[in-house]
Amino acid sequence: YSSAASDVYKRQDYYFMTEMFSVDVQEKEGGVVILRTHGYLNNLLGKEIISICEEKIAEGRTHFLIDFKDTQLVNSLGVSILLEVIQKLQMVEGALGSFNLSPMVNKTFIIMGLDQYSNVFTDESEAVKAYLN
Repeated sequence: YSSAASDVYKRQDYYFMTEMFSVDVQEKEGGVVILRTHGYLNNLLGKEIISICEEKIAEGRTHFLIDFKDTQLVNSLGVSILLEVIQKLQMVEGALGSFNLSPMVNKTFIIMGLDQYSNVFTDESEAVKAYLN
């Protein structure tokens, strides 16, 4: 490989790793907090999620849902951060659920065992209804 080709590859790889990400937060009537993730759930997006959850837990919120509609990939760091959120919620008798999982994210959750500690719902209405009852 020439040095120029190698530099291009590195830039493309760097671009992938710094892909834009964001989290939109919505509070439903009844205190359910929905986080709508956008982008690759790695340590960067995970840190944003845990920061929001810690803030909302401090405000007394205990039931969280994550909408994964715009998140197609989750790595092991993202899963470990979600497990940390679940642990924090268990301390306040709360819960974390998710919905709109892509087949790849759903498979990742199953392989990593996250589905054993978190509820997975088909859609938002089913998820919100379950957490309001």
